[in-house]
Amino acid sequence: MSLIGLLARQFLQVVDVPEICGAAILLFVFTKTGKYDGLMYLLFLTMLYNAILKHMFKWPLPETCPGHGYGFPSGHTNFMTVFYVWIVVVNKNFILRFVVVVLWITSIISLVLAGYHYHIDVILAVPFSIFSIVLYKCAYRKLGARKTISIVIWSATAFLLILYGIEGTIRTYMAIAYGAIIGLSAPLSIFSLSDGWKLNAKIGMDCVFGLTIFAVLLMSSGTSSAVYLLSNFKFTMQFALIGVVKLATGVCLEKCVEKV
Repeated sequence: MSLIGLLARQFLQVVDVPEICGAAILLFVFTKTGKYDGLMYLLFLTMLYNAILKHMFKWPLPETCPGHGYGFPSGHTNFMTVFYVWIVVVNKNFILRFVVVVLWITSIISLVLAGYHYHIDVILAVPFSIFSIVLYKCAYRKLGARKTISIVIWSATAFLLILYGIEGTIRTYMAIAYGAIIGLSAPLSIFSLSDGWKLNAKIGMDCVFGLTIFAVLLMSSGTSSAVYLLSNFKFTMQFALIGVVKLATGVCLEKCVEKV
């Protein structure tokens, strides 16, 4: 492999999916309520629908890619595009926007230089990400936060059922993505600071229904041991905890603003 390819792979290790996910969680928890909620939902919804698209197209990965599976559309490109473009959309600072765009373009180009994807895998993946952001923003403006989150939950459930039909089991990425969406929705949508901590039964029922479907699929995967179930439900519990921390920091931020 060329020096450029090696440098591209080293760069991608710094801006890979786990690092982006960690950065998104920090932005989500420590910024004002609502600014990065949609980002969190779209990142994990992207993981589900992108997997479906891969099975639809079944375009192979380059021989230089150490991974396995299909190449189009690039899941890394979708994930990165949602993350970076969302930051550009919700922030007005020119310098921040410029830096983020440079990171985004460099990351996408690096995927090709590192031999992980063909050019077409990353170029044609971008419109899917942009469309998902536009769709979420339109739904949020017309329907409001709660109805939009309800749509996200039902969409994620539909994607999960489709993937289960394709895969015949619950893969780890499916458990992480779906668990994140349900886990974040429970505390953030059932209890809202803006609604005075008012219980929202509709979102609560959506979460319960989603968890029931998830449990049924897990038990239908061939094993129903407690260890297996907990190993998959742990992602839901982890992200529910993140949602609770978000609520706590939201209270603290509001009190700080009131004092100022």
